[in-house]
Amino acid sequence: MKIFSAEKEEYLKLINYYQNQDGIARTGLLAKKLALTKSSVTEMLQKLSQENLVRYTPYMGVYLTEKGSRYVAYLRKK
Repeated sequence: MKIFSAEKEEYLKLINYYQNQDGIARTGLLAKKLALTKSSVTEMLQKLSQENLVRYTPYMGVYLTEKGSRYVAYLRKK
């Protein structure tokens, strides 16, 4: 399995947490939790989307793809 940066792993774990709580992770919540600007979070979400780890819809939120979910499960086993 391809290993991602610690930053990407943090995003994926946080997205997973909010997805399990609310069904979807909102950009504003991620930005607040990570102490980053919404634009910085959006930039990372777009990168994660390009790697097919998440599905990101502007103004709606983000959720893990099957690939992203498998990677989060892998992280839990580490």
